Amino acid sequence: MKFPYKEILLIAGMIFSAFGVVKAVEHFEPRDIDLMADTTGALVYQEPFQKKIETALFTFEAEGATLFPEALFDVTGVVLGKKRYLPWGEYHLAPWDIGIGWGAMSDPDKLSQVTFWQRNRFMHYRHGADASLSKHTIIQNTTNIHIIPANDLVKSEMPDVKEGNLVRMTGFLVNVVDGDTVMKTSLDRTDTGAGACEILYVQAIDLDPI
Repeated sequence: MKFPYKEILLIAGMIFSAFGVVKAVEHFEPRDIDLMADTTGALVYQEPFQKKIETALFTFEAEGATLFPEALFDVTGVVLGKKRYLPWGEYHLAPWDIGIGWGAMSDPDKLSQVTFWQRNRFMHYRHGADASLSKHTIIQNTTNIHIIPANDLVKSEMPDVKEGNLVRMTGFLVNVVDGDTVMKTSLDRTDTGAGACEILYVQAIDLDPI
């Protein structure tokens, strides 16, 4: 199913401006992927679109938790992995993790040199000594996203998200307050380790984006 992603982002921006919801935004235009990497065979040439919300006077509610939007987010890429966790504990709202790759990490030949797997809410990778990929290239062109479905349609399409396929997701990067638990989304494309995953409140998903 095709979704009007550009229209969603435009309408959201118009609503925020009209009601004084956003005091200031920092606009991250998609730019050329890691210029030091060969992207000849890439299926996706653009990194995720991100538009930071500096001050928002609105929130989302989900299963008793409050979601504070930090940025508009639109990502297209190859699914490097998908894992469903038991819906309990601090991530009961986000039972799925999806690993996404773009640029060099959407090139089938380069992906054949790397093995990805997910465990304990992290995505890990391993590549051979002869692989023509640097750690920098892999980190710059991948992310592991904690998925919070915003509606039943998104939830119903999650089983159809398959490793190796292309997917596009649009929504908000959010911080989550759930009782005494606070979870913060990453807003930095280059961070690693604990706290480096995006928490995405997915409002639309496209399983055939190209």
